[in-house]
Amino acid sequence: MVLHYSDDLLKTPDPNGGKFGDWIVKKDTFNVTCRPCKSNVCIKEGEKALAKHSSSAKHHKAKGAQAGTGNIFQAFAQQDAKQREQKSCEEKARDAELIYLHHIEAHGIPPHVASCTTLLFKQMFPDSKIAEKFTFSDSKQGYEITHGLGQHYNTRLVNRLQQEYFSINIDESTVLKTNQLAITVRYFHRGVKRVVTEHYKTVEIGKKDADSLVSVLHETFTADGIDYKSQLLHIETDSCPAMRGVRGGVITKMKTKVEYLYDLGGCPDHHIANALKYALLAFDYYYCLYLF
Repeated sequence: MVLHYSDDLLKTPDPNGGKFGDWIVKKDTFNVTCRPCKSNVCIKEGEKALAKHSSSAKHHKAKGAQAGTGNIFQAFAQQDAKQREQKSCEEKARDAELIYLHHIEAHGIPPHVASCTTLLFKQMFPDSKIAEKFTFSDSKQGYEITHGLGQHYNTRLVNRLQQEYFSINIDESTVLKTNQLAITVRYFHRGVKRVVTEHYKTVEIGKKDADSLVSVLHETFTADGIDYKSQLLHIETDSCPAMRGVRGGVITKMKTKVEYLYDLGGCPDHHIANALKYALLAFDYYYCLYLF
């Protein structure tokens, strides 16, 4: 049976959460457009076709990025027309910069695009005073993420880690006189319904031995109110003795603290890098220069 578009579809529950009306827009009699990922969806199979699309990885990724930008957009949307009119051109440009910054971060757009965008906006909207005042650069973006929106992102991540099981990837700095430990986390994001990887923190460490690293992990999670002893599932790291030593490595010591800590091996990225390093020894030196 071939079905066509009906407004009733907007009220129909989406098996993956919410309603189809939350994300579909009518295109023609037999097609709709997905708002988050801009895909065309043929609805000749009715609800079945929509449910199939809403469960796709592309849809979840786009919907998650859209959800990530929602809060700040809503904050500006709540300003009434009178409030917006009372703002100076500089203030409006500042609002535009914040919205733009939040948008590119949520969608994972590379930082170097920022400086190009400033020139692009001025060319696209030559008669706009806001576009004229809009200024953005790589360094400005980095500063505002670190000292501005970065705190918002970290607080949001901490709130999620307080409720979810997660794994971590840790790596200490190899730069001389730079004693830092980078921590990224992987967890199931209920909003986008998939596992995501995010930077958690980069913390200062006194020493790089196993006891010091374990102590830093304990203090960091405890300070954020994260019950890592019952929620941490796995630790990915390189294979150096301090990390994976059988008798006194970080993994071994953490197993005495964490209830269900699985050891699934070292970091795949490190394994691949080491494999390539030794594999290239089999090639002629000049051939390697030609390749790279």
